[in-house]
Amino acid sequence: MKCITKCTPESQKESNQSGIKKIVIYCSVVFIMGLAALIIGSVLDIEKLFRIMFCSCGVMLMLCSLILFLSSFYNIKKTNNRSIFQNQDAEIEYEFLEEYFTVASKKGNATSGQSRLEYINIFNYKETLNYLYIYTSPTTALPVDKRELSPDDLNKLRRYLFNGIKQRKRVKF
Repeated sequence: MKCITKCTPESQKESNQSGIKKIVIYCSVVFIMGLAALIIGSVLDIEKLFRIMFCSCGVMLMLCSLILFLSSFYNIKKTNNRSIFQNQDAEIEYEFLEEYFTVASKKGNATSGQSRLEYINIFNYKETLNYLYIYTSPTTALPVDKRELSPDDLNKLRRYLFNGIKQRKRVKF
């Protein structure tokens, strides 16, 4: 089955939301660990050297999490804005087969690249009202316009993705 998805700001912004959520969760966990180390270092009745080490580690973890969050958030937003500006007239052409699918990027009549991806290499997929996002990494997704697929083809694609993800989880790397 074949499908063409036009690159729109809506499809591209949605694909980055998962990456932003993961960065926020990761940075929050590191920040809380730093805060806990700072509190432990200042509250516990231990030697002065250990108190200084706990407090120092806590402050460093908190600073690192803030720097990582701000730089990652900035890079995702910058990449997203550049991508939307450059790809406004672009289309992504998919061909979904049983074991793999192909992705071709087109702008006008010119094809700029084509990739073949096996379903077992897909990390996850997520659906919104209009799009199905196929995650090729934890933070990178390919948007598929669900309106371009028939209900039978959409169910078949869901089954391919589900089976591929299930196989990937069984394989130990």
